[in-house]
Amino acid sequence: MRQRLKRQSMGFASLAALAIFTANPASVAAQEAEAAQCELHIWPSEAFTSIGFNMGTLFPGFDEAEVEEQFYQLAGQELQLKALENSDIKGTLGLPATTQVIVHDELEDYKITKKRKERRAPSAAPCYYELHIGFHYLVEDVVWGDRFASYFDFRQYSNTDQWDFRYKGEGANKMTAFPVSEEDNLESVTAEIRVGIEQNFAEYAVKARKKMARKRRK
Repeated sequence: MRQRLKRQSMGFASLAALAIFTANPASVAAQEAEAAQCELHIWPSEAFTSIGFNMGTLFPGFDEAEVEEQFYQLAGQELQLKALENSDIKGTLGLPATTQVIVHDELEDYKITKKRKERRAPSAAPCYYELHIGFHYLVEDVVWGDRFASYFDFRQYSNTDQWDFRYKGEGANKMTAFPVSEEDNLESVTAEIRVGIEQNFAEYAVKARKKMARKRRK
């Protein structure tokens, strides 16, 4: 039975208050108060699939179960959250700088998560966001190179029980870490996986931010 990394809740310190330029002091106070109430809740995932390909067709020669076991051992929740922290989540998504980031360690099958319309956390904050890491997968291609992808689900809520904005999608980049051999340096492998998740999120976040900005203009 595989041993999982110890799960523990984590939190990130809030950044300095967002500067708002306006001639109306009352408006400044109101906007600062609203920004201070923003929350971003994050849930990591341990769902991972490895698929072997050769010349664009399924290749049964890969030991996919071994690669999946290696991912579970190396890329636990802490590594995923560290990758998001390094990605400047709030800045990349365009959220208020004072947004409080709250990390959860409860795991849930993404099939359940994707059907949920209401908030997953028991929070009544009027400015509320959720970021779910749905799953990761690796396409092991001996010709074109391995492609590592992460699937994300970002949602924005106001005072309703259903999200006002939602964007599901993935980011993907090349990866050479798997399969891991006895000669490999585990610190280097772990760093490559973390950077891979960072790059995947950065690619996804650009698209999510554009979609959210488009919705605000309507």
